[in-house]
Order: sequence, then structure tokens, then C-alpha cells
Amino acid sequence: MPPPQPDPTARDIAAAYGLEPLPAEGGLFRRMWAGPADRTGRPAGSAILVLLTAEEDGFSAMHRLPVDEVWHFYRGDAVELLLLAPDGTGRIETLGGSDGHPVVQTVVPAGTWMGARPAAGGSWSLCGTTMAPGFVNADYEGGEAEELAARYPEFACTIRALCRADAPTAMPDTAPDTRETRPMAVPDPRLPSLAGAVALVTGASGGIGAGIAATFARAGAAVVVHGHRDERAAEATARRIRDAGGEALVVIGDLTDEAACARLIDEAAAWRGRLDAVVNSVGIQPVQQLDGMTTADWDAVLRANATAAFICTQAAARVMAARDAGGSITHIASIEGSHPAAGHAHYSSAKAALIMFARAAALEYGPRGIRVNTVSPGLVDRPGLAEQWPEGVGRWLRAAPSGRLGTPEDIGAACVFLASTGASWLTGHDLVVDGGVGAHPTW
Repeated sequence: MPPPQPDPTARDIAAAYGLEPLPAEGGLFRRMWAGPADRTGRPAGSAILVLLTAEEDGFSAMHRLPVDEVWHFYRGDAVELLLLAPDGTGRIETLGGSDGHPVVQTVVPAGTWMGARPAAGGSWSLCGTTMAPGFVNADYEGGEAEELAARYPEFACTIRALCRADAPTAMPDTAPDTRETRPMAVPDPRLPSLAGAVALVTGASGGIGAGIAATFARAGAAVVVHGHRDERAAEATARRIRDAGGEALVVIGDLTDEAACARLIDEAAAWRGRLDAVVNSVGIQPVQQLDGMTTADWDAVLRANATAAFICTQAAARVMAARDAGGSITHIASIEGSHPAAGHAHYSSAKAALIMFARAAALEYGPRGIRVNTVSPGLVDRPGLAEQWPEGVGRWLRAAPSGRLGTPEDIGAACVFLASTGASWLTGHDLVVDGGVGAHPTW
């Protein structure tokens, strides 16, 4: 049985979001957004991502700001905020956690002394802060432990734990300026988190593959976008991921060429020092009647849809087996692998072979911690499909209990699930994503 994939560590989260240490305050930070600056240089608003850890310098030291600050809990372990009001009162507020209805947001009023750290027993907490008007480095005023302890004796022990000896009480001029921002995406909470993971999506230049790549990015993964020959199209997919705040690398190569495939798998693994998931979305789908089909026609479809998967799986498994955590390989098959369509004898046969190949690979690679599955989509929408094939789209909509066509993102969500820890005991499986068409009676 494949071992479960480990939850991301604080180091994984920091790498996934490009977080950096912040002088004086501590913890790891990244500037997500800053609004337009006024004449003094102050932005209209600020949004900052914060990672607090249980490590020695992983807490947010006692400080206060002249603007209201809203703290948001995103994920990880619960975080404790010590809040000391100007009137001499104080409280400890907990955000996140596993209680029935945890608090996930709180307002820290201007002038409030505050510090934060993961709750007892916690490892890391990913939070965000937003301010309007925005923050500038000159706003930061660090707290002095004994002065605060004398004013708020009830919280003296916690105050001392959240102050660093000899730490500056002002943000150094060399600290990163919050107005220097680049966009980033917080993982979509509707998807299993893949923060810290690296995923290679083949055939991601467009269509279903591009949608899968974008969905992995929305789940927090760094995505390697593969294209067969069209580097411009693959780069367009990667650019959309980067523009949304994700991380993407483009690799180009023919997956039916063993040397080229091994090279791009190695390049994907070297990018972030790991390769957690591969989704093979490469394939062709010509329409051709069996009468008149040549062996060359047959071989071309089998090679693109099945042989490429065989070569890619071997290359990926070689890299994944070297890691204790193993990995996940998912091949995009089709419902035509079990329900053939006219004009698709070669395509349906290739997808049937792909489904059985994945089961065989799951059997052999399972002891090495590598899970292999297939996703079999139904009819997935694309621009112009309804105009090009109105009769087929109409039949599908009448048959589908869901009443709609699929989207590339529907297929991407299934692949994200299979790559996640939630699917750690799922291998050798064909996950059908067809809006329920397979449940429709055919007699």
C-alpha cells in the first residue's frame, strides 16, 4: 500500500509562496498587494501574507501600528494573538483551529500592542493582514519587554515570550518595502491543498491540459507546463498562472521520445528539487472510420495516447521512487475507453489500453509509494463546440443528469484530488468525470 503523502512543512509553505524573513518583527512575509500611493508615499491599502512558526524566530514580535489591521487565518495550526489595548486591558485571541466554529478573522485597532505565534503544540500558521490606509515601514513601533510587562502584568510571561532581546524597535530602512509587490494567489479553499507541491502537467498548451494546470496552481502547487512543440501556447498557459499569482515553468518535448521525456522529467524535478505529481494529458482524437484506416493511422493514435503514457510513467517513477514520499501519476483517459464511439476505433482502443496500463503500473509501483490512476472525462466544452457539433451536444445535454457539458476545470479538480493526501489510499482506479452520463440507460 502506498504511504500517505506528508502534509506540507513550514519550509514547503515558505517556498511555495516565496516568503521572506522580515527584520525586527520576525516570521516570514510576502507583500500581496499595495494600493495607489498618496503624496506622502503611503499606499491606499496593503495586504500581506504572514507565516508564523514554532521556530526560535518564527513569531511576530510585540509591536503596534497607527492604522487598523485585520488579521485573517488561512490554514495550518491555530494562531494566538496577544492584544494589549491603550486603556491597559488585554486579551489573547485565537484564530483557526479544529473547534466546531473557529474564528478566522479579527480586527486589531490602531495603537494596539500585539504579537502572534502558533498556539501551543502547533507547528505553523499561515495568515494574512490587510490595512486601509496601507502600511509603510515607518509605521512599525516595536515593544520593549519590561516596559510592556510592567503596564500589563497579567500578560507579563507572554509579553516576554513575544519580545526579542536587542531587537530594533523600528523597521530598518533595509526591510522590504510593502509597496514593492507582486501578485500571488491564496489556495482556493474549495480544492484540496497542494501547497508546497510540484506538479507536471503534460499537454498543457491548451484545452483540458491548460485547465488542469490552472487548477493545480489554484490548489497551491508550483506547476510545470509541458508543450509538445508550441512553446508560445505553453508559455501562454504559464503566463496565466503567473498573472494569477502562481508559479509556473515551461518545458517542451516529445513524450514519445524516451530521451526527450527523461530530460523534461528531470528538468521538472530539478526546478524546485522535487516532483510530487504528474498528470499526463497528452493525446490526439482524430475521427476516422475503421474501413480505410491504415496501420500508420492506428499506430499514430496508439503511440500518442498510450505509448507516450508508458514512456512518461517510467521516467516519472524513476524520479519519484528516489523520494521517500513517492508521488502520484494520473493519466487522462476517456469514457470511450469503456464505451466506444463510431469513428474512434483507434482512439477508444488506446484509451482502454491506457486504463489497463495505469492499473498494471499501480500494481508494480505501489510498493515504492507511487500511486497511478486515470481520469475518464465525458464531453468537455471548448470554444465553438456547440456550433461545430450541435447534434452531439444536444444529445449529451439530454442524457446528462447534471444538465451541462464538462469544463477543463472539472477535470482539473478530479486530478488535484487524486494528487492530494485525501487520495493516499486510492490507486489503480479509473475516476469517471462525466456529469452522470454513464448512469443513463442505453436501452
